[in-house]
Amino acid sequence: EGIRLYGKAEGGEDFWMYAAAFAASTGDRMDCINKALAIRPVFPTALYARALLHLNERNDPYFADLDFTNTITCNPNFAPAWKARGTLRMKANRSAEAIEDLERALQLTPADHPDRKAIEALLQQIPKR
Repeated sequence: EGIRLYGKAEGGEDFWMYAAAFAASTGDRMDCINKALAIRPVFPTALYARALLHLNERNDPYFADLDFTNTITCNPNFAPAWKARGTLRMKANRSAEAIEDLERALQLTPADHPDRKAIEALLQQIPKR
């Protein structure tokens, strides 16, 4: 019923993101996220979720980086995407880009937020050139 009502209508993208949260497999979650993005291509939360799936469940850093970048393009103030892309780039030995991303994440993260210390720790792990 939900698909019939919301599959292509306004608000359908939210339905598909909700469905992704409860999908049993990575493929099912990816399908739900892609359906949300088909309805609303500029949907930072869906792009970020898809990037995390690429990274954590499909071990595909190329497409994860691409979706983190698209998330940031859609919402330049989305600190978790800056942090995630910076971490990914740090692990890929792309130090200059990682530093830029993590510094931006730090700028966007409130002083009292728990992620702030994690971002600072990541920045300290990057070798200085």
